[in-house]
Amino acid sequence: MKTKITLLSLIIIFSMSYLSAQDMRGMPKVRALLMENQMNEIKKRVSIDPENVGRFEKIYNNYVNELAEINRTTRTQPLNDKNLQLMSDSDVEKAFMMQSMRAQKLLLLREKYFHQFRSVLSAKDVVIIFKMEREVVDRAHMEMKRRVDMMKKPEMNRNPMNK
Repeated sequence: MKTKITLLSLIIIFSMSYLSAQDMRGMPKVRALLMENQMNEIKKRVSIDPENVGRFEKIYNNYVNELAEINRTTRTQPLNDKNLQLMSDSDVEKAFMMQSMRAQKLLLLREKYFHQFRSVLSAKDVVIIFKMEREVVDRAHMEMKRRVDMMKKPEMNRNPMNK
C-alpha cells in the first residue's frame, strides 16, 4: 500500500514538475494532493521548527509555482541522437538556446529560494530539499519509461503465459 501511495505521489510530482504543460491552476484537487504529499515527504526527511512550518510552506509553495512556470514556458525537444537527425540546424539551435535559458532560470530560482529557505532551515536541510526534488524527478522518469515500455509491449503484459 505504501508503495502505491509513493508511486502515486511520484507520478503527481512528475506531472507537476516535468509535464507541466497542463495548467495545474485548473486542477485544484490534484494540486492540493501534490502539495500535501510533497510536504509530508519533506517533513519526514527535514527537521522544520514547528513555529516555522507555516513560513516554510508558503516559501515552498511559491518555489513550486515558479518552478512549474519555468517548466511550462521553456519546454523543448530533448537534443538526443534521434531528435538531432530529425531537426534542422535552426531547430537545433533554437532548442539548445531554450535549454540553456531554462538551465539559467532554474539556477537563479534555486539560488533565490536557497536564501529564502535558509530563513527557516539549515543550509544542509535546504540542500536535502533540492536533492529530494531531483530524486523524485528521476524516479518519476524511470516510472514513466517503465510504463511507456509496457505500452510498447502490450501482448507481453496481457498474456500471463509470457511471464
